[in-house]
Amino acid sequence: MKKAIYHLHIPRTSGIFISKHVYEYSKENNKNFFARNHSTKVILEDFKKQDYITGHYGLTPIPYSQKTFAILRNPTERSFSYMKYIWQGFYSYMNIDEAFMFFLTDKKIQEAISNQQSKFLTSELNVEEYNKNIYDINKHVISGWSLINKEIDKNSVIKSIKDNKIKILFFEDKDLYKKVFNIFELNNIENINFYEKKNSSIPVDLEIYQKYYDKIYEINKIDIDVYNFLKEREVDVKF
Repeated sequence: MKKAIYHLHIPRTSGIFISKHVYEYSKENNKNFFARNHSTKVILEDFKKQDYITGHYGLTPIPYSQKTFAILRNPTERSFSYMKYIWQGFYSYMNIDEAFMFFLTDKKIQEAISNQQSKFLTSELNVEEYNKNIYDINKHVISGWSLINKEIDKNSVIKSIKDNKIKILFFEDKDLYKKVFNIFELNNIENINFYEKKNSSIPVDLEIYQKYYDKIYEINKIDIDVYNFLKEREVDVKF
């Protein structure tokens, strides 16, 4: 019997904050939780034993889960935040302008960061590759988190969400965390500060965002189409 509740964690959508509290709750209530960090080896059989799963695993845990949800964020803002995260973590020897220019012109990195929300909603995990990268998060990033990508468009992404019964929430929702912890069926959460920001984006001048906005928009066109489609039908995206 499938029992896990799976948070399909798309990078830069508050997953660290969510994972922290789910982990603490699981410890206090004798629940099985997979996994706290990116260095945990993925073994498919382990998914069967979990009460909670959260991670960058695409569609792979869904057959083992009774419920799956994902959080979508405005695609240009999410992509910008992700690029800042990559810069701060792995390319801080460059100034941010140089780093962004590199990310948006290097073919491999551009492929890894483009339409990332849609890729997570349509792709299984290459488990062997993922496990090879668990001790080097930069390899996770450069590989696009070892997702097996397919040819996609807006319609195929929407179809995948429906077929896999992925409940969609939105990062900008003021009640996001309350909804998330309700999905996880967590009790005794009154002490959680729902508006606490974990792993938040580092501040960068708006000028940088505006300078690269057009290119960020261009490489995330599918994400933007999907996001706008679902936002227009927000009350109906409870697949």
